[in-house]
Amino acid sequence: MKEHSLWSRRLTGVPLAGSAAKCPVLLYSTGLARNRTGASQAAEELASHGYVVVVIEPTDSWGTTFPDGRYLLGHALAETDAATRLQDMRFLLDEMAVLDREDSLFQGRLDLERIGVFGESSGGIVIETARAESRVKCAAIWEGEDIAWDHTGLQKPFLAAAEEFFVSEALSLFNKATTNAVFLQVRGAHHSTGCDLAWLCQVPWGRKPALAIDACLVWFFDTYLKGEAPPFPTNPEIYNVQRK
Repeated sequence: MKEHSLWSRRLTGVPLAGSAAKCPVLLYSTGLARNRTGASQAAEELASHGYVVVVIEPTDSWGTTFPDGRYLLGHALAETDAATRLQDMRFLLDEMAVLDREDSLFQGRLDLERIGVFGESSGGIVIETARAESRVKCAAIWEGEDIAWDHTGLQKPFLAAAEEFFVSEALSLFNKATTNAVFLQVRGAHHSTGCDLAWLCQVPWGRKPALAIDACLVWFFDTYLKGEAPPFPTNPEIYNVQRK
């Protein structure tokens, strides 16, 4: 299997927004067995709002093709290795500092004081990343697993959204928060609507719920990373909104 996506190649000569602006950074953690291209729609939407979006390819992905052609088979459909994912996210945080210091494209352009994380399904490990890492300022999850490692919850800004499998887990996280927490549901969405499957096999019914999820992500990160005050999304699919 070969990776044909442009995501697997280094793009050069791509201008970043603004003449000298530093861009906030978002790290994304995929669902079980999915690879880094599986959230391209949400990543591109957030990038269009001025974020640098970085996606890891975890060991439980189907497989990874490296730039030199080597192929590494993952342990897809096995149990998510949450501890390894946390290590991956920490490694990525370290690498962002290297890119900001040395990379020809990103040098001086990454705002490392404004880093957020988001994920879906097994990508719920981003909640533990935000809990464990002072460098991460906020987190957002869709239908997230692996979010209840600590009985104290997460005392940083977060958005927990769910509709099919993990509503109670997201609500539990919300109930443990004291402030800057949002819980909501998206009518018509399924567990995999938070990734590109909404734009592939969930046609056409998955499109509007997916756009609602996108709108929530943009609103959340604009609010808690950029310090802006955008209006809350009005997509009719969004319901049962609870905020602290």
